Amino acid sequence: MHKLLVIFLLSLLLSCGQKVKNHTEASRPSSAKKVDNETKPIKLVAIDGTHSAAVNYYNPETSYRATYKLNIEVKNGEVSKINFPSGSYLNDMHINPEQLDEEGNATLYDDERREFDVEIVD
Repeated sequence: MHKLLVIFLLSLLLSCGQKVKNHTEASRPSSAKKVDNETKPIKLVAIDGTHSAAVNYYNPETSYRATYKLNIEVKNGEVSKINFPSGSYLNDMHINPEQLDEEGNATLYDDERREFDVEIVD
């Protein structure tokens, strides 16, 4: 009896899945095309490695702001290092790595509470 019930339930499950599929295919005219909503161009999240970025810097203690074009390091989709032209850098000893969003942006804070808004530009 148990085997019969299992076979019945499996056949019912399989037949329901086929009916839904056939109904969906039949309800769409052959000339109909899927129409996407308005698409926005988005940047791909950066792959690991060095990238050029626009970095907006802000120091809340002095209210100083500046924008720089710097190289950053990305590891596992996170900004892990900011390199400065002088050869100095901020790495995970000074900043918490932050995940890039789908447009290639992230906001990081260093151990001195300075803010770095990063946007990958390459």
